[in-house]
Amino acid sequence: MTQSDFLSTFDSPTDKSYYTLDTLLSLRFKNLLGTERQNVSFPEFLDSSISTSKLNECLALGITCLNLFIQSAYTGPHIPFDTWNLLPEKQRDEDTKGRVITSLSVDGEEVYRLLPHPYLLYLAKRLLQVANSNIWRLRVDFAHQRVLDDFVPSLQMSILEKITEIDRDIDSYDDLQITVRWELEKSCIYAFYQKNVEAQRCLDKATNLLDFSYELTGRLGKRTKFQINETSQLVVHASGSPEKTSSSSSAPKEIELEDDTLLSKIAFTQPEKEDQLNDLQKCILLGQTQLIKNTNPADGLTIEEVAPFAERVLTHSGNWSIYTMALILRSRCEAHRSRTAERSVLQLQALVDSLVPFGSFLPPTQDDEVFPRLQFLSYLLMPSSWELQKELATRYANLGAVTSAMEIFERLEMREEQALCYAAMGREDKAIKVLKSELLRKQTPKLWCLLGDLEQEPDHWRKSWEISHNQYARAQRSLAKYELAQSNLEAAKEAYEKSLKAAPLHSPTWYSLGCLHLSLKEFKAAAESFTRVVSIDSEDSEAWSNLASALLKLGKTPDAFRALNNAVSKKWDSWRMWENYLYISMDIKDYNEALRSLKRILELKKGETGIDVEVLDILVSIAIEEDHDSFLFRYATKFVIEQVQPVITNDDRLWRIVGKIYLAKNKFAEALDAQVKAYRCCISRLDVAGDQVAWENAVAISKSLIDSYRELGEKEGRMGGLVCKDWMYKSKTTLRSLKGRGKHKFEDTKGWADVVELLQSLEV
Repeated sequence: MTQSDFLSTFDSPTDKSYYTLDTLLSLRFKNLLGTERQNVSFPEFLDSSISTSKLNECLALGITCLNLFIQSAYTGPHIPFDTWNLLPEKQRDEDTKGRVITSLSVDGEEVYRLLPHPYLLYLAKRLLQVANSNIWRLRVDFAHQRVLDDFVPSLQMSILEKITEIDRDIDSYDDLQITVRWELEKSCIYAFYQKNVEAQRCLDKATNLLDFSYELTGRLGKRTKFQINETSQLVVHASGSPEKTSSSSSAPKEIELEDDTLLSKIAFTQPEKEDQLNDLQKCILLGQTQLIKNTNPADGLTIEEVAPFAERVLTHSGNWSIYTMALILRSRCEAHRSRTAERSVLQLQALVDSLVPFGSFLPPTQDDEVFPRLQFLSYLLMPSSWELQKELATRYANLGAVTSAMEIFERLEMREEQALCYAAMGREDKAIKVLKSELLRKQTPKLWCLLGDLEQEPDHWRKSWEISHNQYARAQRSLAKYELAQSNLEAAKEAYEKSLKAAPLHSPTWYSLGCLHLSLKEFKAAAESFTRVVSIDSEDSEAWSNLASALLKLGKTPDAFRALNNAVSKKWDSWRMWENYLYISMDIKDYNEALRSLKRILELKKGETGIDVEVLDILVSIAIEEDHDSFLFRYATKFVIEQVQPVITNDDRLWRIVGKIYLAKNKFAEALDAQVKAYRCCISRLDVAGDQVAWENAVAISKSLIDSYRELGEKEGRMGGLVCKDWMYKSKTTLRSLKGRGKHKFEDTKGWADVVELLQSLEV
């Protein structure tokens, strides 16, 4: 394949006329198969060898079938001919239809039962498998994955392997457009599989290659009609490109916001003319929103971060698919606000109406309208037409329009979603009735699993596992959770292990199994499980932390230290992880990292209660013994003086640590001042006069203070004078005050005798 041919696989099918000319398609199929294979039974009619001279024809037909399937499932419009006629006449029967759907099911995961034109997907997979084109085999596998209920390990591994192979091929092409588009497509696939680090890397590379820059920033503006003062509003600033962008005459309708308070768009104080972005730049912004959602909790802050990206793409009209995806994103963001929820639903309804309902017919659309809809779809995670309708039904249900939601689910024959909707309404009996009625029609692993979830009946999950031929991993996961709730840990472990045999790339299951091993004190197995988690998702901070715990139990402290180092780097704001990291750092005598941990914990807890005083005291003592030019001493000194000292309120131990630092730096006046403050913190406690332990502690601190007066009082202090000229008087005053506190209650204690003896020594 030439370089221009490779580029064409990103832009257009081999022959655009394939989109509408069903007769041409039929003729080309007959030509490809030959008369000798017209009567071969299903599905062997494509298994027979195809001559090398016809591989290009096979590739062209496979690409066409895939693009036609994507058109029917995602972008519309309706395909104005019966794709069933593409199969040889001998295979056109009802039995074959069922076998096509069954053949598209993988590892117990089924395709949507009303999947439009499933024969197109089936034919595309078979033809492209024969043609052996990595890029198109990748695309047909990913299209197949997206119409299944859940991730399928076999497909996922196949797709990721093909990405590696294609990466090697891409390196041989010195073409910017090819590389950029491939990086965007990879980013889309990685984001779908929640491989967010890889996805972000690909997106950044595409951004750099295009010399495109954007940032999420703030600008003053008003969001409501009656707002007086401007406030900072989030906005995406992006520099556009002079490159011509595509446009569509049939762009989806944008619903205007009709609210008596909220403005349709933010009114900025200083409006700026936004550059028009080209299509690839818009794809980058939309791809970034997917990663923001993947890596942040589903809360208001994430929504506020995503919305400006969608608004920036909607600033100028453009490609149909890109514009539609931006409208979908904005609709999802607005669904969570009371004043925009109505527009959110209406916008989603308008988008659903713009797609042709199943089984209907519209006049053929011109090629120049169909092709742009598919042109950038590989770089967008656009929902299918039935997923969009399902989202609309869910939105109706959330607003209380349950009847409308049920009508959509009924039309889509989504019995599982109907049952879940009833269950969410508290109508479990109705949900169970729907599932059992559907099971009488057809038994599927998913239906049995959902029924088990509702009735909490283990036999239903076992049945689901059985009829999937031990492939439907979700059934064993549900069974494991049930056994855990019953405290049957061994049974739960067995269920998790069976689930992982079917779906070895499901990291949450590995994580749950690892936690179970920890509970059973099987630390080696726990370490292996958490290692599998971080090998699948290196950003899972909890898995890194638990891996460290397991390694510690195995006595592998250095390995645990490295694991916790990864954990805190992934979850910077978890003080618990930093505490664990602190203790391991002390254990392996990495004092610099220990100080870094103390510093971060103090930043997170914000107060003296966030300081482990005992550890800090040890670190300061070690630092003082080192050379004063050493990094540890300088780091410890800066930390104690600049960050610890300002937050001390009542802890005398911290003041004594501050005094140590000043004394080591030969700042005698500051050292004595710290000792005085330590004593005041101790003596100000109410329990000193009533609790013997507190009294003895106060006596010990007073003795330390008197020693400091003796040692430092006569030394040179600030501005040439003595540190404390009247140190003798202050010492006596301190002891007399303490003696008065303990009078009548502690006169028979050792502390009282020490105070009297010390005071007498000063009198002499």
